[in-house]
Amino acid sequence: MRLGIHMPLKGGFKQNMDRIKAIGCETAQIFPGNPTGWRLGVADPAEMRDRVSVLAEQDIYPLIMHSAYLINLASPSADFLEKSKLLLTRTMERAALHRSPYVVLHTGNHGGQGAEQGIEQIIETIGSGLPDWPDSVKLLLENTAGGGTALGSCFCELARILNAFPAGTLGVCFDTAHGWAAGYDCGSKDGITGMLEQFDNTIGLKHLLAIHIND
Repeated sequence: MRLGIHMPLKGGFKQNMDRIKAIGCETAQIFPGNPTGWRLGVADPAEMRDRVSVLAEQDIYPLIMHSAYLINLASPSADFLEKSKLLLTRTMERAALHRSPYVVLHTGNHGGQGAEQGIEQIIETIGSGLPDWPDSVKLLLENTAGGGTALGSCFCELARILNAFPAGTLGVCFDTAHGWAAGYDCGSKDGITGMLEQFDNTIGLKHLLAIHIND
């Protein structure tokens, strides 16, 4: 297991990578742009090459990219869904330019249309987007805290989405704070052991490719 932190882009990519390497990090996560906005500017090829070089020099891998919070593949709004699809595709492309193998995505909110419809829409939207995404980048669904119309708080919902595609197409990023809020015991050895067994039985530990460790 490689440990790292979420790194802000402010202050310069190289400077931040130097800083996290100095404190012992082996991996990092970044946003491709503003996490609360729809706009993702055009990447500068020279800057992308420089970033890849910095990562190689510092032996920081994998670089994980977290998609914008606005993206919602379960939205009942056609306009919102179209914006989400476009931004996710651009994020996958940006990840490829960084040679990042993973993009983390919050599973989404069904917005009142019901969990069943929301999950089916996520599956359909991912399926339609896959042909346009770089083969080198895998989408990781992040579990949610649940509540309201949030989807993906339980392992069974994540499994339904993953199982709709050939094995290995998608992966999971488990967030401990979200898991705790959703009722999973992340605060004791026995609790964690039981939770991982449940994850393995429902989804499969081979699909757990990243963990957000939060207090």
